[in-house]
Amino acid sequence: SGVKYFLWDEEQALADLKSAPMPLNDAGFKYFETNFLRPAYNEKKVPIQVHTAVTAFIMAALIVQLVKKVRQKAMWVHRWLGRLLLIVILAALYSFAMLVHRQPNKIGRYAEYPLIFFIPYYAIKGWLEIRNKQTQAHRSSMIMLSSCFFFFAVQRLVMLPFGFLHSETLGPYLPLGPWKNWQEKEYETMFGHAIVLAGMITFSVAYYKAYGGSAPVKKDGKKA
Repeated sequence: SGVKYFLWDEEQALADLKSAPMPLNDAGFKYFETNFLRPAYNEKKVPIQVHTAVTAFIMAALIVQLVKKVRQKAMWVHRWLGRLLLIVILAALYSFAMLVHRQPNKIGRYAEYPLIFFIPYYAIKGWLEIRNKQTQAHRSSMIMLSSCFFFFAVQRLVMLPFGFLHSETLGPYLPLGPWKNWQEKEYETMFGHAIVLAGMITFSVAYYKAYGGSAPVKKDGKKA
């Protein structure tokens, strides 16, 4: 999607939006077009293109960093890529903060505000831990840092089940009702709820992987 954003024009993006695998009637199309797509191709085009390129690099690099074989067989790659990541993340922090602050969805804005603090906290914490040779603590911090970025991809995935849940069969029993009857205010609510749910899912899994069941086991059977 990042590559397409740089190659497509606005009309191609609008056509792609119409085929998005999510509950999208005319009101929903108008909501996402007005609040996200058109600004991304007009007044917000340059900052969002920069943001897209930077975060694409960060997420790809984080995936490489989390691959166990890279840490075992190419530690120099892990080490130098980690240093570059730290520099890029901290340099882009102000831009991240401004995009979160200008998030058009108010519920989503509140849900994303903590990331402004979590990102530098876990980045710097992880760097200090590896300098002090606290390998397990460093691993945990990097998992939590990664979740701050993967969270945005999970937001998109969380919107997919809303179509099934708010179908003509199940929709009448849920607060928002069937999605085919939604107006823009329902889409505003749905998108905000998707962001909150994505945060709950992403950070719960990340916390478990960082500090829960994946922790190493000592000889006496207790978790380290």
